[in-house]
Amino acid sequence: MMNKKQIYSTILACVAISAILVASSLIAGIQFTKPALAQTASAPTPPPPASSTKKTAAAAGEPALGKQVNWQGTVSSLPSELTGRARGQIAVILPPRKDGGLYTGVITYTASKPVAVEVWHQLNGVSSTTLIPRAFGAISLTPSATGKSYALSLVGPAGPSGSVPFTGNGVALHSAGTPFIATYSLTATTSMATVKNNLTSASTAAALGSAALGGGGSAARGSALGGGGSAAGGATLGTGTAAGG
Repeated sequence: MMNKKQIYSTILACVAISAILVASSLIAGIQFTKPALAQTASAPTPPPPASSTKKTAAAAGEPALGKQVNWQGTVSSLPSELTGRARGQIAVILPPRKDGGLYTGVITYTASKPVAVEVWHQLNGVSSTTLIPRAFGAISLTPSATGKSYALSLVGPAGPSGSVPFTGNGVALHSAGTPFIATYSLTATTSMATVKNNLTSASTAAALGSAALGGGGSAARGSALGGGGSAAGGATLGTGTAAGG
């Protein structure tokens, strides 16, 4: 039979063995956790989703409707391929929008040679085949590859520098002769236009038998379809040449 001293010794030995086992388990757990934490900390950051890259690329394209455009740049001219301006040079700043939207703003420029601001206006609801009597004169039209036609405005006198407000579907710098370079600053807003045509007086006169577009004139004055003037003058809205001859 064990005495009290032996019992106490046995109990102390069991406690010591239990403590050693617990300590060993804790040490093993810590050693296992450290590599896992190190792997988590060194894991690379995943790349941004492809959609964000696409949005950044899209931002460099045609400005969204209702947004403001603030552009600066330097451009060089190309020979104009616009109808009636075959001898000129242009540098397109704001090309016509695909949705037919308007730009409204101001452009300030300095150029190596005298240039004028050219504003493009898209025709909606009317065309070179619209019946308009010769008495009303004619407006030169420029057809595009998309089938749309534009009337062009040269705003202000040509000069080596200027600041011009504008509203239209497109904006360019135009010279009547030799190539040029130009530096510009432009601010504009984009919006859709409400079409408000009113050709009542011209339509009434045509109906009453006035000399109408597409007939009643000589070949030199042109017909409605494909040009209301000479071949060099191109299509027009109304009969006659661009000068009204």
